Order: sequence, then structure tokens, then C-alpha cells
Amino acid sequence: MAILDSAIASEPYPFKQLAGSGVAFKLAQALIKKYDLGEGYEKWLLDLVAISTITDCMPLLSENHTLTRYGLIVLNKTKRIGLKKLFKKIGNNFKVIDEEVVGFRIGPRLNAAGRMDHANTAYQLLITKDEEEAEKLAKQLCDSNTARQQATEKIVKEVKKQLKDQENNYTLFAFSDKWPIGILGLAAGKIADEYNKPTFVITGNHGEITGSGRSIPSLNLIETVQECEKYLSRYGGHAQACGFTLKSKEDLPKFKETFLKIAAKKLKGQDLTKALHVDAAIKLCDINWNLVNELEKFSPFGEGNRRPKFLIENLSITSWQLVGKEKKHLRMVVCCENKDHKKSIGFNLGSWSPNIKPGSKVSIVCELGVNEWNGSKEIQIKIIDLKLCTP
Repeated sequence: MAILDSAIASEPYPFKQLAGSGVAFKLAQALIKKYDLGEGYEKWLLDLVAISTITDCMPLLSENHTLTRYGLIVLNKTKRIGLKKLFKKIGNNFKVIDEEVVGFRIGPRLNAAGRMDHANTAYQLLITKDEEEAEKLAKQLCDSNTARQQATEKIVKEVKKQLKDQENNYTLFAFSDKWPIGILGLAAGKIADEYNKPTFVITGNHGEITGSGRSIPSLNLIETVQECEKYLSRYGGHAQACGFTLKSKEDLPKFKETFLKIAAKKLKGQDLTKALHVDAAIKLCDINWNLVNELEKFSPFGEGNRRPKFLIENLSITSWQLVGKEKKHLRMVVCCENKDHKKSIGFNLGSWSPNIKPGSKVSIVCELGVNEWNGSKEIQIKIIDLKLCTP
């Protein structure tokens, strides 16, 4: 049996963090060369490498960055009928398929197959050459994704009801026999992000107790889980996420108690306030196409190569409105002392609206990008967080 894995300690390959698809691509390159299938043949495989590297949250550094950058170029020209049909089903109102489109729109639909039914649906979509089948599979994936979103929201609400007596715990636990295993990690991630605590969401699965965990930067989850391995029949993951199965249902209280003690010991005394990393402070007048174009040279952005965040202080709000189907997003026009006015958008920041008045002063942390809509192209100031300034 042959094992291909760039991360093996004895493997001399210089880059150790290839996604699984990256390793498969390297094998394909070798076979293409050996059997002389033609120059450039392998480039049409890069669309799948880009999708999987982004959706697997692999660090977009070094070779991963290169493969993903060129993979996105190929993805925008993909020959795969299934992906083309999926783009249309999504709405295809994006001019360019970039890392955000892959991460938030394409990836979730492909992953929904395995979470809600069977991953073969996504696989068939990627390999089919039949237009009618591709149309059917694309619709099926979009329907599965909608069902996944609804199921995740339902589980998150049920999890929150179980957390009322865990306010003082360093780790959060929730259990139900009714939760589907494929969505546990999504629910755990949402809770961990909202409460800023390591979170486990656990379910019964064909007689076994299976769970998924998500963590915060202050706690290496897989190392801590490993200290509880005597209760586990199998487990795996990394610093921020894990999955596991208990040896028996009777081990659940013991696992929880042991993990809580270890996590408390590791986290006690640490400042667990949720932090937002800012790369630089700038002025509103610094934002122009030259700056945005320079930043885009570092794309694609993602794990290990985050889009830079900027602090802009003491801006005056000249107008604002709630936008989106459910009015969850906050659109504002802000200006600085030299009366330079610019539009901005804060996704899911609509709750700030009642606190804003004409002339309100605000400091924002934002990301800069490009928004293309109906043939127009403008700089997008995406607000990540904001703070009202004291008069």
C-alpha cells in the first residue's frame, strides 16, 4: 500500500500543508507527465483544487496560495457542466467567482450533500457530462443547503436553551438524540463564536454517542480532547475543531467532567475577551483605487492570509438605512473632517440602527474590497465592527 501525504515527517516535499486535493493534484501531474497526456492538461483540474483548499480552511500560503489563485482563474472558465448549472441555481449575480463566492456560496452547497444526505450527490455533479442530470443535481444541492440552514438554526436555538446553567463554565456542552450528525459542527461553530467559549454539540448516532467541537484561539481543542482519550473510541481534528465518538453512553458525564476540569485549568486567569486584530489605522481619505488594487494583489484571502483590517476613527454618519430581505444589514454614508464622503456596509450590524442619530460620531474597523453590481464597480468598505464615540 502506498501513502501519499506531504505532512509525513519523513517526506522531503517542501510544503507540508497541502489540502487532500492538492496531494491528488500532484499525483495527477505525475501521471499526466508519465503518460504524456499533453501540456496544460492538468490546469483544468485546478478548479477543484481551489474549491477544496478554500472550503477545507487550509492556510492560503505558499503553494496553497498559488494553486488557489490559479484555480480560481480556471473556476471562472470551468468546463464542468455541473458547476455551471450550480452557478445559475445560486443566482450567478457575481461577476467574478472569488474566494468569498467559493467559501460562502459554492462550498456550502457542495458540502450540504454529505451533511444532509450523501456526498455522492456533489461528486456526481462534478463529474457528470449530462446537462439534464447536472440541472437536477444542482437543484438537489441547493435544496439540501436550504434544509441544512434551517436545521442548523433549529439546533442552535435548542442548544441555547441548554446553556442557561453553564454561564460560569469554561466550556459549553449540549446533547440531544434528535440532532443529525452532519450539522453538529456548524451549530458548535456558531455557538462558540457567539459565546466565545469552546463548545461541544453531541448526539446519539446508531447507538453511539458522537460529538463535534469548536474552540477559541486560547484553547487547543484536539490536545485537550486527547487528554480525555480514555473515554473515546475514536477522535480527530485540529486546534480549533474536532470530532469524536465515545466508547459508551455512560462515558458522557465522565468525559464532560474531565474536559471541563482540564479546560478550566488551561483557561483560568486568561483574558478571554473576544479580540479583533487590526492591521493598521488609516484615514477615510486614504481609501482609493490605488490602495484597493494593491491589496488585491495579496488575494486570494482566507485562512492564514486574512484580508487586512483597518481602523478609521471619528467619522460622522451622514445617512444610514437597514437593508437586506430581513433588514439585518446596516448601510451608512460616513465622512471625515475634510468632508470626504464614502459609503459603507455592515453585514448583520442592523441592531446598531436605534443607537444612531444624524451626526453621530463612530469609529469603525473595516475591510476594503470591490463591489460589482449591475455593470457598476465601486470600492466597498465592509464594516466588521464599530464603536460610537462619546460626545
